[in-house]
Amino acid sequence: MARPKEFDPHAALTVAMQTFRRRGYEGTSVQDLVDALGINRSSMYAAFGSKHDLYLKALERYSADEKAKAENDLAGDGPALPALRAFLLSYVDAALTDPERSGCLVTHGVMERVPCDPGGHRTAASRPARDGGRLRRPTAAGPGQR
Repeated sequence: MARPKEFDPHAALTVAMQTFRRRGYEGTSVQDLVDALGINRSSMYAAFGSKHDLYLKALERYSADEKAKAENDLAGDGPALPALRAFLLSYVDAALTDPERSGCLVTHGVMERVPCDPGGHRTAASRPARDGGRLRRPTAAGPGQR
């Protein structure tokens, strides 16, 4: 008898996040998620709860990944302006080279879900407060050097 394939919740959440990012919440069916994750419905529900619960977990994970990227890209003691420019251009480059034009899961979520989804609204609304602090890095240089 074959052993069941190991289930990695972290990897599965990444796949779900990418699926929601490509298709949106409304455009992603439970069957789409089951197919993408390679598990059955009961396993998906046991691991993540409902489709909505999985979506909120995907939003939280996406936000955490983006926060880590920003902290890494904007860290350092050098002038803030070149770091910020490189950080923002990395998103432009990603958008221009993504053949699926997936965009930002949080932005899509705000446009698609916020009017009817308080949980998604809380996740999206907390992002500017978290992100703003990294842009206030003090510098010893004058305004032109920031």
